[in-house]
Amino acid sequence: TAPPEDVAAGAEGVGLPLSGMEVAVGEEGRLSVRGAFLASGVVEGPGSDLAPVPTDDDGWYATQDVGQEGRDGRLRILGRRDEIIVSGGTNVHPLEVEDVLTRHDGVSGAGVVGLPDERWGEVVVAAVVPQGEPPPSEGVLKRWCRNHLTRSRCPTHIVFLPELPLTRSGKVARRRLAALLSRPGPTVPAAASPTSNHER
Repeated sequence: TAPPEDVAAGAEGVGLPLSGMEVAVGEEGRLSVRGAFLASGVVEGPGSDLAPVPTDDDGWYATQDVGQEGRDGRLRILGRRDEIIVSGGTNVHPLEVEDVLTRHDGVSGAGVVGLPDERWGEVVVAAVVPQGEPPPSEGVLKRWCRNHLTRSRCPTHIVFLPELPLTRSGKVARRRLAALLSRPGPTVPAAASPTSNHER
């Protein structure tokens, strides 16, 4: 867990594993955990009975979370496995792109999803809630992303919205956002696919 001073300072990541717990970063960043505080069971859905936590022979439980471990041992959560955008063979974690966008002074919120594309499989599309006068343009934010991300992880299109669809816990409701961005209209023009690897 992250100590209060790190949270107050806005430090990235969720901190170090609790004493008695181990975290392993596996293939494609999938996180596995084991230790004294691992739950004794899980409930798959409403009305389901408590089922044992599925662990391997060494006691590791493979979560659906994806993350990175820094050189100081602190863990950073990048998102869920089912949220990963696969664009032209590159795995893009929406939270990574959202973090970059929300660090811009002209952005108060951001949501990133993958939309189907015939050539690349999926393309990265971002929706942002702008702030400030004047608000940033799409070109400004694209250049900002290119300065902080590899080209393959940069949004091909950025849409401006007055607010983002959120879950009850305040997280971006990605399915609802993807459905919104899939509907061409005056606010949400169709996303343009990159035409070459250079553009990516």
